[in-house]
Amino acid sequence: MTLMQDLSAYSNQFLEMVCDKLKEYKEVCNTSYRGIVQCEEKLTISASWSKDEDISRLLQSLPNWANMAQPRQLRQKREDEEDFTRSHTNTQNSILTPSTLTQTHRTVSSPPPP
Repeated sequence: MTLMQDLSAYSNQFLEMVCDKLKEYKEVCNTSYRGIVQCEEKLTISASWSKDEDISRLLQSLPNWANMAQPRQLRQKREDEEDFTRSHTNTQNSILTPSTLTQTHRTVSSPPPP
């Protein structure tokens, strides 16, 4: 940073050099990416197919489409069961409080009156 301030007359040239190096680095990264992914410059056909109403209806009629909707239903069912379990547990906890248990224990352990 101090070099840029000390040599302010050369700051534009320095900035151009940095930009050139960044462009070279970008090209190397793009080349490496294309080598790994082996991307072919084609449009994705499925995106254009999904716009067609007939194909869209066909896709929605397939079993996989119905299976995609199932997790939401299962999630809702699981949440309902969790809510039921929580409310049931809370009800039991309110019935079996320590004071209730103590009163029950006294009632059971005390001898019957003569």
